[in-house]
Amino acid sequence: MRLEGRVRGTGRGKMHCRPWIGTFRLGRTIVESFQNMGKLLFCLWRLAGSESSLSFAVQNRHFSKRYPMSATISSHYQTLTAALPAGGLSPGGISANVMDFCQDPGFFPLAVQKQIRVEALKVFFKKRQVSRVFIGEDINRFDASSRDWEILSLAPSFFNEPSETLRAQNREILEGAVVILNNNDIARSRQSGGYADFFARCDKTIFCAWDWDNHHWLENSCFSAAHSDLYFPAHHENLYLLSRYNWLTAGPVYCANIQWSRSFLTNRIEQLVRAERSNLPLGKHVPYEMFSFRNRVISTLSGHYPSVGFSNQAFHGRDPEDRLREWCAHKVHWIMPVLNDVPIRIFDALITGGIPIIPASMKYLPGIRDIPEDFIFFFSPMDVVQPATLVQRAVERFDSGGADQIVQRHRFALECHHGDGRIETLLEYVRREFEVRASKQEDVRHEQG
Repeated sequence: MRLEGRVRGTGRGKMHCRPWIGTFRLGRTIVESFQNMGKLLFCLWRLAGSESSLSFAVQNRHFSKRYPMSATISSHYQTLTAALPAGGLSPGGISANVMDFCQDPGFFPLAVQKQIRVEALKVFFKKRQVSRVFIGEDINRFDASSRDWEILSLAPSFFNEPSETLRAQNREILEGAVVILNNNDIARSRQSGGYADFFARCDKTIFCAWDWDNHHWLENSCFSAAHSDLYFPAHHENLYLLSRYNWLTAGPVYCANIQWSRSFLTNRIEQLVRAERSNLPLGKHVPYEMFSFRNRVISTLSGHYPSVGFSNQAFHGRDPEDRLREWCAHKVHWIMPVLNDVPIRIFDALITGGIPIIPASMKYLPGIRDIPEDFIFFFSPMDVVQPATLVQRAVERFDSGGADQIVQRHRFALECHHGDGRIETLLEYVRREFEVRASKQEDVRHEQG
């Protein structure tokens, strides 16, 4: 099957696909195959429908005609199967295409070349003291700190400096260091070729990719996996495919709270406890056209609660105090992920003392099942069209727990799901794989000696 289509933007926004034509063929090179695969999977997930502006509440007026309640589960399943477009796009066909691509012999020389690089890095770093850890700007909004490592931030333009002299100076800065970037940091310099050039020429630097969008931004994820020494997906999806690009795939390492630094939060415990909070759930989400099912859920809920709805990316540019006030102004938070991923806002809600309400389909996922039952609620499909009872139960739970439970939720999220802890997890993998020593650990040894 051959794709004729066009992707607008970075892959995270709108996408328009023309029909599938012909027979699917792998590209002649790894790069071609990688590009075709990214477009293929984007279009598959785009097939959720074109009525993204409608809510389930609007459709519910005709629900009994379109989906009669007397119908069986099997008949609903058959209706969904019949709705799939022709051309092998059944779940089995999708899986077969991915598995077929993963058998491409081109993955083996890629793996060998990456192993050669990793072995050389191991020789260079073994027992060596790492003086610096650099974190990309897109991650380090929380002023990361570590007891063992000296952590510095990289400017957004670091890999895209127009002057070769400046780029050479930047490559020298990275020698002997560990670099941690997320998918947005990499995407920012992927198209220009800047990041790929640094990765190829910085042969004494350990590059780690912490990919927050491996559940849907596959074109960038495959590139990130191929162009990193350690690859950390944040979600469970697509690991078979991505591990073909990088055999040192560790995780998932879930996203974490990065809105506020640890010290910022610990200095505002009293604000969390004393804040006047509304009984209405907060749930402002950025709309993405490709996730029309999610958009319908949010639109339906917005008909009941105006505090649940759509926002834009401007939230991230707001002052930390302003963002904290908004999160602390509500007792409960209704959260709808784009797919079935573990979204950051679960931990944002907990760390600000609130109670998250998330889909029941996530209840037993790793990373969710370890959250204390008193700290979280799960919504069912019927709760989407009749949310009042569930929201009331969550509000009553908040009220009965009082200040003690606010502090407990906050401390749980701070210790288990803050950015500092996730960075420590990534660096522990680096330590184990490359046998490096942290600079602050060395300083402690000298002081003790």
